[in-house]
Amino acid sequence: MQAPARHSVFSRQYSAAIRDTLRGDVAREAITSSLAYSNLAVFVAVLFCFSGLDPVAGMLYTAGAFFVFVCTAVSGTAQIPKTESTVSPSSSIMVSAIANELSLASILLFDYFATERAGTLPAVVIIVSISFISVHLSAKLTSPMVLSKVVIVAACAVFVIVNPVDVLSVTEVIAALVVALLIMLATGYWIIIGRQKAILLQLQLQDMNRFADSQNSKLAAALAEKEATQKKLEQEYSLRQKLVSHVGHDLRQPITAASYMLMEISKARPSGLDSTLIADTTECMNSASRMIEDIVQYTHFNSLEIEVVSKWVCLNDVLLQVSREFSTLAERADIQIRCSYTSVQVFIDTDLLVRILRNLTINVIKHSDATQVLLGVRRKTSGLEIWVADNGCGIQEPEAEYALGSGQLAKGQSGLGLGISISRQLTQACGGTFGCSTKPGEGTVFKVCLPQTLVRR
Repeated sequence: MQAPARHSVFSRQYSAAIRDTLRGDVAREAITSSLAYSNLAVFVAVLFCFSGLDPVAGMLYTAGAFFVFVCTAVSGTAQIPKTESTVSPSSSIMVSAIANELSLASILLFDYFATERAGTLPAVVIIVSISFISVHLSAKLTSPMVLSKVVIVAACAVFVIVNPVDVLSVTEVIAALVVALLIMLATGYWIIIGRQKAILLQLQLQDMNRFADSQNSKLAAALAEKEATQKKLEQEYSLRQKLVSHVGHDLRQPITAASYMLMEISKARPSGLDSTLIADTTECMNSASRMIEDIVQYTHFNSLEIEVVSKWVCLNDVLLQVSREFSTLAERADIQIRCSYTSVQVFIDTDLLVRILRNLTINVIKHSDATQVLLGVRRKTSGLEIWVADNGCGIQEPEAEYALGSGQLAKGQSGLGLGISISRQLTQACGGTFGCSTKPGEGTVFKVCLPQTLVRR
């Protein structure tokens, strides 16, 4: 019950626009309609002449009808809307419609005064039949269509009253005319409703197109704004990278100098408290140096920008290199570091792989409380996993998510903890995936997973 009501309200929204469109169509089609009425007038004249009308009266009727049709064509053309806001007045349209219909029926007047006349019944049948044909010409606006058809039927009724039919009574003929009028009005109304629906759909389509154009304009503006914002962010990111690089370089210089001075002091072989202070200070300087390195790496490493130079390398050589580099540091931390032998070759950037393993190994030595670290390989049908495994404290939830996400450390740990995040970015740049499996209290395994296409046995 609600749907028709909504449709009715929606249609009333366009009612004025529909009427204006129909009036404009009437004005624009004035010449075409006049030509159609002219053909009908010729057809009526021929039929009346076959029914007994004097040919001279038929020609006079045709000439008079043509004159009226020319006048209505000129009048309608002059009223074509110049803009969307100007429409033809209803009174002019109504006069033109009635004039065209009366011109068709005016032959009854010529027949009445002619010396040779057509029969009354054939004349009325011809006029009513032609009026049926002309329904589609007048069925644009309801009021002109109704008045023009009423005028035609009234003219036929008057003609029958003045010239009675022998075989039928006047009442019977008028009843038949009324029935014919109702049929013509129903047909005309059906045509008008169809045209109104077509115009309604057209107007709705125009509104949808305008709305789509508006949304497209807004979308284009939003995309332009997004591009401008993205460009600005890229500029700010580039500026940040340069700033961090300069700051990191400037900070490294005094730290390197201080480390060198401590190394020179340690050559004097101090003992006791001085030796301990020198060792502690050296460790602090090294920690600060690694923090600066982490910041610079994290700021610069982007998997879309990292330059990767891959080649076939022996994975065993890389594992041994990393193991030797951290053997002293691991020994100081009471950690046993070892690597398992493998004959596998991988197609990877050696420098990036070494950096990945260094970041993971130093992370284990500094933060895992482990006693053993293993650098190993696990072969799988899908490829290869390079492991950095420990038997330390593991990673508690939700710290495990941080390790695989931002790379931040668990609560209570020192340092920035950016090594894991950097390792993940470098792994992705090399064409692999980064993973981590952990059990609190038992240890953690960091995995660099390479697809089978990058592995050669």
